[in-house]
Amino acid sequence: MARGKPPWKSSHNDLHYFRELSTWRRLMPINVNNPEADALTRKFAEMAGVGITDAIVIAMREAIERRNRTETPLQTAARLREKHGVAMSEDARKPLAREAFDEMWDDA
Repeated sequence: MARGKPPWKSSHNDLHYFRELSTWRRLMPINVNNPEADALTRKFAEMAGVGITDAIVIAMREAIERRNRTETPLQTAARLREKHGVAMSEDARKPLAREAFDEMWDDA
């Protein structure tokens, strides 16, 4: 996809201008002025044997994939209950009374 002219140099009608503006912004490079981000990116690029751009793409894909695979706390609890044959009764679903917590951590 060609970038063409920046939107502010466009002589097209408004609708085309906004479409082009949207496309142009998507293609703009990311400029990160953070020493830690720079160091981590360069270290990863060296470890992976790739350039900076490829290192960013690889790292972001892996991070997104890892987050998509991560269980929520509710999913983890459900999996463990099923694994250990624990059924949730109606009483178990009710929150504990404040007194129960007070008794657990009573220092007196």
